[in-house]
Amino acid sequence: MLCASLPGIELIWRAYGFLLLAWKSCARFVFQAIVKKAELINLILQMNKRTLKIFGALVVGAGAIGTAGTFLKKRSKRLKDGCSGEVPVTVWARPGMSVTFRAELKPGRDAADRTFKVATLLSNRRVLLVGMSGEHTESEFERTRFD
Repeated sequence: MLCASLPGIELIWRAYGFLLLAWKSCARFVFQAIVKKAELINLILQMNKRTLKIFGALVVGAGAIGTAGTFLKKRSKRLKDGCSGEVPVTVWARPGMSVTFRAELKPGRDAADRTFKVATLLSNRRVLLVGMSGEHTESEFERTRFD
C-alpha cells in the first residue's frame, strides 16, 4: 500500500490507463482499415477481366477529366487577369544606337574613341558593333543616361 499513499503514482496509473485505451482504439481503427482494404482487394480479384478493363478505363478517364478541368481553370484565370504568360523582354540596345565602352576596358582613350554604333542585337542579349569584331554584353558598356 506504499504506492497508493504517494499522490504522483495515481496520476501515472491514470495516464497509463488513458494511453492504453488510446492504443487499443487506434489499433482497432487500423485493423478495421486493413480488413476493409482486404475486402476491396478480394472484390477486385473476383471481377472478371472485362469488368476490370472497364473499371480501369473509367478511373483513367476520371483522372484525365480532373486534370483538364484544373488546366482550364488556371488558363481562364490567367486570361481573366490579363496576364499573357510571356515574360517581357527588356532591350538594352537597339540597332543604330551609340554605346560607349567602359573606361576600364579601354584605358587611355577618350569617350569618343570608345563609342560605337550597334549593328544588330542578338537573341542572347549580346550585340554586334559597326567597326568592331566580336559579340559584346551589356556589362562591357557604360550605362546610358536619358536626361
